[in-house]
Amino acid sequence: GLDLDAELVASAEFLCRTQDADGSWPHRVWADSGKLAPGWANARIETADNSGANDQLDQPASVVAFLAELRRTTELPADLTDRIDDTIADAVGFLQKTTADDGLPRRCQNCWENALGRFTHTGATYLEAFAAVARAPVDDDLRADAANAADAAAEGLQDRWIPERELFPQRANGEDRDDRADASTFALASAAAEYDALVSERTEADSETLPAPPESVTLDRFISRVRTHVTTSVEILARETANVDGLVRFVGDDWRTAEQAGAKVWSIATLWGATAAATLGELAAEQDDDPEPMFAIARDLYQLCEPGGPFTNDAGLLAEQAFDNGDLDSATPIGWAHALRIDATATLASHGALPVPHDRPSGPDA
Repeated sequence: GLDLDAELVASAEFLCRTQDADGSWPHRVWADSGKLAPGWANARIETADNSGANDQLDQPASVVAFLAELRRTTELPADLTDRIDDTIADAVGFLQKTTADDGLPRRCQNCWENALGRFTHTGATYLEAFAAVARAPVDDDLRADAANAADAAAEGLQDRWIPERELFPQRANGEDRDDRADASTFALASAAAEYDALVSERTEADSETLPAPPESVTLDRFISRVRTHVTTSVEILARETANVDGLVRFVGDDWRTAEQAGAKVWSIATLWGATAAATLGELAAEQDDDPEPMFAIARDLYQLCEPGGPFTNDAGLLAEQAFDNGDLDSATPIGWAHALRIDATATLASHGALPVPHDRPSGPDA
């Protein structure tokens, strides 16, 4: 209900303008000019055959998901519509070229920018991107290709489930896997929700456009596993001291921990858990299941990032991280965390599940 069309259009135009010839995007560009900016995930530019692993494949996939949803939900100028469609088509081509035989993206850099591998998080962004394109009002052949790619990604992710741990791994390559809990895998929630919407839309009215989903993908089981995964991961990643409370990025994270004994809590990890739980709660409500268990997890994590919580400074802005003693660290404000908080706010509020603010007036005159 917010009047944000101008901002959304400006973002879409910028993304169309900064796309590379191969359909991807650079790691970073300058906001004013769109020109290449310094970064450490530009392997496609730095290697002669564009095959280096030091790139973040989740980034182009995230752009595709945004542009596809924008096309589906927002009335846009005709010239921009054509431009976005061309951008999406080129980007889907890139995603398909970087997809391995198991339906998931090849080896690349993770979103935390500290490791290489075939990450579950990256696979989730591919699934969400392909499913979003299949639901968008773009070329029918592109939609069908995207639907098939979404099916393959869902099947590949489904096969990564670790029943004895009740979670999906941080990364895997065949039988070789790193089964540590990782907050980035919370991306499975939005991916599962988008894929569920795609499967639901494969009705008789759309049967001539989109192929039927394969029997190898059991959607209800996949969503149930994602729900269990989020619950399990929140429990594993939770860390509390006398001064802070929240989620760490992943098990064994020792980045800039200084003198403390364990990983720092991150606002991004905490709010990512909140958005994932809220999304799964919303999905449960749509399927006439009880959403409250997931909404309760979302509220608990959300409240840690309210003004006065362990991640906010005196101005109420979210810092990226916090030490055990309560000192804030790294970027403040961190736009990523604020965006996640907006996402969680919108989802919880739309279901009447938003926590009651502690420091705001109440009553008829509020």
